[in-house]
Amino acid sequence: MSYTYDTFLKPLSGTDTKIQIVDTNGTVTHIIDPFTVVNSMYSGKFLKITLRNQTILDIPFLNENEVKLALQEFNIQKSTLTCGRKDEDEYVQIFYQFSHGSIDPLDSVSYYIGNITDLPPQTTSSDSRKVKSNYKGEVRSVTITTNISGVLGSQEAQVFSIKNITKGKTSVIVSNYFNDSANKIDTYELTTPLSVDVDDEMEIIWETPVFSTPPISVRHYFNVYMVV
Repeated sequence: MSYTYDTFLKPLSGTDTKIQIVDTNGTVTHIIDPFTVVNSMYSGKFLKITLRNQTILDIPFLNENEVKLALQEFNIQKSTLTCGRKDEDEYVQIFYQFSHGSIDPLDSVSYYIGNITDLPPQTTSSDSRKVKSNYKGEVRSVTITTNISGVLGSQEAQVFSIKNITKGKTSVIVSNYFNDSANKIDTYELTTPLSVDVDDEMEIIWETPVFSTPPISVRHYFNVYMVV
């Protein structure tokens, strides 16, 4: 079986609730409940989709450029099917966006990220950049998009967390994040969901290691998914 990024997803109709994966012969090879997707990422030329039951789907593409585009398309369709809809457990999922401008990160620093796309993150928490929740619920998953326009740098592990500043509670998003590609998108299911009330303020915390070779011109974008 083979797949191409622009045909591997069956187009959605108004009544569809599942993601259908289609090979180049037009055969539906996988039907996925989007609410069961725990993680989506790529490795080499494979799109890797991890489901709640610990099944891992490996979907091969022609090359790494194809699979990058396929991952973007998959995440878009997953978001389309989950945002504002209910799964079997009768919950509704919304998302908040966090981001920061380009930065050359320093060693062993904690950066605090809200939603100011044009400015670099700060090394102290800032009231003006925090994201305020309009709902009560739980943050259960986060998608991280990384763009590095300069030097990729070495691959020491970085840590990303999300903090409910109002409650003083923090949940780790990922503790072993690597700059192994100049452009990457990964979705992580939180091991410990973060509880949020109406008007609670949130921020992303990025903890850098000591880089052997520091990356240059790094941007991050985050979709923070909350069940309400």
